[in-house]
Amino acid sequence: PGAWRLSVVLLAVLGAVIALLSAGESKRRWRPLAAGGMIAASLVLVFSRGPTAAWRHSPIGAGRLELTGATPNRVREWQRSQRRQLRWEADGRESSVGILALDLALAFAVNGKVDGSAVGDSPTQVMGGLVAAILHPLPKSALVVGLGTGSTAGWLGAVPSIERVDVVELEPAIRHVAQECAPVNRNVLENRRVRILSGDARELLLTSRDRYDVIFSEPSNPYRAGISSLFTQDFYRAVRRRLAPGGIFVQWLQAYEVDSQTVRTAYATLASVFPSVETWYSKKQDLLLVASDSAIRYPADALRARVGEEPYRSAMLDTWRVSDLEGFLSHYVARDSLARSIAHAEGGLVNTDDRNLMEFAFARSLGKSLFTSDDLWQVAQSRGEDRPPVEGKLDWDDVLRQRLGSYAAEGIEPAPSGAPSVWDRRAPAFAHFAGGRLGEVARAFRADPWEPKGELEFAMIGESLADSGDERSLLLARSLEPVQPAEAAAIRARFLWTRSDWKGCFEATKAAFERYRADPWPMAFLMKRLIAIAASLPSKDPLLSGPLDDLLSSRFSLSLLDEDRALARLTIAQNRGAAAVAAAIQPLEPNFPWSGEFLQMRARAYEETGDPRAALARREAEEFRSREAVPFNTGLTGK
Repeated sequence: PGAWRLSVVLLAVLGAVIALLSAGESKRRWRPLAAGGMIAASLVLVFSRGPTAAWRHSPIGAGRLELTGATPNRVREWQRSQRRQLRWEADGRESSVGILALDLALAFAVNGKVDGSAVGDSPTQVMGGLVAAILHPLPKSALVVGLGTGSTAGWLGAVPSIERVDVVELEPAIRHVAQECAPVNRNVLENRRVRILSGDARELLLTSRDRYDVIFSEPSNPYRAGISSLFTQDFYRAVRRRLAPGGIFVQWLQAYEVDSQTVRTAYATLASVFPSVETWYSKKQDLLLVASDSAIRYPADALRARVGEEPYRSAMLDTWRVSDLEGFLSHYVARDSLARSIAHAEGGLVNTDDRNLMEFAFARSLGKSLFTSDDLWQVAQSRGEDRPPVEGKLDWDDVLRQRLGSYAAEGIEPAPSGAPSVWDRRAPAFAHFAGGRLGEVARAFRADPWEPKGELEFAMIGESLADSGDERSLLLARSLEPVQPAEAAAIRARFLWTRSDWKGCFEATKAAFERYRADPWPMAFLMKRLIAIAASLPSKDPLLSGPLDDLLSSRFSLSLLDEDRALARLTIAQNRGAAAVAAAIQPLEPNFPWSGEFLQMRARAYEETGDPRAALARREAEEFRSREAVPFNTGLTGK
């Protein structure tokens, strides 16, 4: 905004100077007027707001915003929602940075592009570094390209054998993002083993003499200016020189808004430098290319013991919803042999600094879904390259079962192919849960019941059975309690709601929300559904209105579900009078939702409480009404 204002001020000054010079000696009387106009324009610009969050921190520049044919009210609501989401912003040395409270997560935007979410992207940000740490026999040092939310560095810094984690971050303002995301990054800024370096990662790799056992690179998307230089053969050569013997490099690669040829180029480029490139997936459409100088070994007993240790166990539970070796390997996609085949098929066509194919290829596919991680997994499966060379005993059916569960946990309805035949019958239950159809999940489970296993299935079947008042849900909640007490309480609340035990439902809801204020890891859509239950309780028992308002007045961890919480509180306040409504409105000001119903509610509450903003509220309510389209037959009478 400072640069924006300065540019306009300079234009105003230049215009005034030209006006003065062109006026001539005979028109000296116009000079004070021109000077005054210049000064007035400059003052207005200096003290104006400039571009707001709607333009600075939204995806409008990437064409992801669809406002074609939108009404003026629709545009106004979009602008206000963008401004409400903004929690903090700064102009750094390199970038404009904003922290946004989105629907299901706290995220940060860099130059208008969301580059990470504290919880939503944690499967990649946490496990991207820990996959390498688990596979390495004894990692002692790590390098992370990009600080972001701080999750990668923070969790790596918690590995007992790690002595040093270096983080290279180009934009110093990102430090504040990591500070705000402390609940998910294990307080990375307080970890003495983590060293944050301001600068360019390529420069460090080319000039440093340090060696690392683990290197993880998760920059922004390659279509953004300069980012694709972190996906070139030249960059990977610099990375390989900085790896210690036996070291592992992990490259994040998006599997969305990209075509298959670009993915093949990415594989061929990495495989041209590293002798071994295996493929994992961390979350929906996020690939992890695991590269090393030699083939990675998979001793089952040693790996099983390692994933049961901290911080690995907590990381897998919180982000992948798995807790054993089978769950860990459920995210494995393909062996190195697939990468070799792709590289051979590409015939040496790779991405280099002086011939950067990927930057423009990603730009061309922006906004288009031309490839998915399932495409890659199915190719690997058809070629018999979808399993790592495990040394020892492993339950492969359970690996596929947990992969199916991981899809449901992310809200992905299509089930992966290749699951055991029994799971062909059970897959619909997972798909229904991903789509939020709890009744269908319960029906599918009752038609073909099985013994739920693992935290994800406890939550999935538990919440679905609770929704239909099935007492078996309480047993599953009890099993879930030790690792996810908030979700367990949410399941109990839903069950008690179906039994019309309103006070018991409130107590269970209170336990879930109080835990959610400190624990960011419960499934967001499960907690979102609990907020809807909470909002409905006062209509069942009006005496619960006050306690529920108090319960919802405090934010959850990382401002999760902030909009849902605030709107639920506003719904509850309607049962308590104008003063309660006016109090519930305050967190939504000054960018109050641009909705006819809400604007009218706000105007009435302010008028009845004598709020000085009553005139503004009434004016905005009228403005909304005046902008609404009038039906063609309005006011028409019969013949």
